Amino acid sequence: MIFEAPDLDPDWLTYGDRVRMSPLGLARHPTYGAREGVIVGMGTPSSVRVKFDERVTVQAIHRDYLERAPVAQRAPRKMGRG
Repeated sequence: MIFEAPDLDPDWLTYGDRVRMSPLGLARHPTYGAREGVIVGMGTPSSVRVKFDERVTVQAIHRDYLERAPVAQRAPRKMGRG
């Protein structure tokens, strides 16, 4: 089952969203620091499964502990070889 409600709540987190720890999340779990990751699944109705950058395992984290990460401006990638 997919838990999505974009029309009901614009802050709703869903698959593929890039996230980081919210101020509440950092207060409760300071060891997570400034890590960012991507939502790869849903846990319970109140949690999501996050694959943090440079981590092998996926973590289930309460959605109140997460917020969307700002979109970084990246230089366009070169396509092709050389």
